[in-house]
Amino acid sequence: MITVYKNFTFSLLRAYAVPPRDVYTSYQAMGPIMNTVNEHSANHRRSRKVPIVVVDDSPTILYAICALLEPEVSVEVVGRATNGQEAIEAVASLNPELVLMDISMPRMNGFRATEFLARQFPAIKVLLMSSEDSPYLRDVCRACGAFAFIYKPRFRRELLAVLKKHETLTAKQRSSTVPVFSPAAVAVAR
Repeated sequence: MITVYKNFTFSLLRAYAVPPRDVYTSYQAMGPIMNTVNEHSANHRRSRKVPIVVVDDSPTILYAICALLEPEVSVEVVGRATNGQEAIEAVASLNPELVLMDISMPRMNGFRATEFLARQFPAIKVLLMSSEDSPYLRDVCRACGAFAFIYKPRFRRELLAVLKKHETLTAKQRSSTVPVFSPAAVAVAR
């Protein structure tokens, strides 16, 4: 599906790179899908915000998550993808610090994509999210190399706790990663 908006062509079948804010006078008017051109190279100078790629197969959820993250001071959405293969492509080209990925997606699910990203890009932390929550699901997330699990009904609260933990770990030890699987685990780890 192709959508033309403000003289740009967008595709729902590719990873989406979010253009810098100063390119457009009205960032909110851009709509849910961003330009597929890679506006941020892997070597671009980073701001103090944590770059993140958001991955979900539902365009509505993808847009809602990005809208929730936009006002956050500590993160910057640098890319979007709709399945695991697109997520891997986006990570390879954008080099984010975090990847927020849904577990259940077509073509390549979040577990397989996380296993690949953990092997190929060990410095990048993957946050898996799902609308289901169980100890088994959290164990599978941990086994495939996820940094954290986020339960969608408690999305905002759990994501903020994970981001705070990420900032703490980054400040203390850049090379070490400790898996975080719930706000309770974050509180216990302090």
